[in-house]
Amino acid sequence: MKLDFRELNIDSDTDLSYLEKWNNDPELRPLVHQHHDIFDLCRFVPKKKIRKRILGYKGTYRCHLILLNDLPIGEVSFMLSTQHMIKKERDAAWVGIMIGENRAQGQGIGTKAMQYLENLLQQMGIRRIELGVFEYNARAIGLYRKLQYHEFHRTPDFTYWNGKLWTDIRFEKYLGTSL
Repeated sequence: MKLDFRELNIDSDTDLSYLEKWNNDPELRPLVHQHHDIFDLCRFVPKKKIRKRILGYKGTYRCHLILLNDLPIGEVSFMLSTQHMIKKERDAAWVGIMIGENRAQGQGIGTKAMQYLENLLQQMGIRRIELGVFEYNARAIGLYRKLQYHEFHRTPDFTYWNGKLWTDIRFEKYLGTSL
C-alpha cells in the first residue's frame, strides 16, 4: 500500500470532480457537513460551488488529496483563523478529513492522514488543532481519541441526520505537547 498526499489543484476539473463525488455521496455527506433539515441533507453540491467556497476562504484554506497507489481516495484539509473554531487562539488550525472511497476505509489511512496533517501544521508553526465530529460518527470519535485529541465542547441540536438533530462534539490537540 503506497500512501501519498498532494495539494488539490483548484483549477483542475478532475480534482474538483473527486470532491464533488465525495461531498455528495449519501453515506459520507452526513459525516462531513452540517445539515439543517432533510432538504439540506439531500441538496446536491456541484464542483462549481465547491470551488467558489474554497476560493471564498481567501488563502486560509488548504486541501490535500490522499492518494492510495497514486489514485485519489480522500482528502485532508485545514483552515487558519477561521470562524469555525470555538477557541479563538493564535497559531491554531481547523482540520477536516474524508476517506471518500469505501475500499480505502478501515485500513488505518485516517490515522496516517491525521499524522500527515499534524506534521505539516507543526512545520508551519501551528500549535493547536481543533475539529468537530457529529455524535453519531463513532468511528471518527474513536480515531481522534486514539490520536490523543481531547473533547472540550458540545453543541446540542447542531446537525440533522436520520430524522433528528444531533450534537457537534469539538476536539482539540496541542501539537508538540503530551497533554
